[in-house]
Amino acid sequence: MKSPEASRGPWDYDKILAELPAAEIIHPLADGHCPYVVKN
Repeated sequence: MKSPEASRGPWDYDKILAELPAAEIIHPLADGHCPYVVKN
């Protein structure tokens, strides 16, 4: 959480700690382990 002095508006209350590349966090459904995804 940001301090009130560091906020630029009512929507600005979180501080970004790190950015992750999409390829690192998003995987194809076929590679997942969700039992609700039907694999052909």
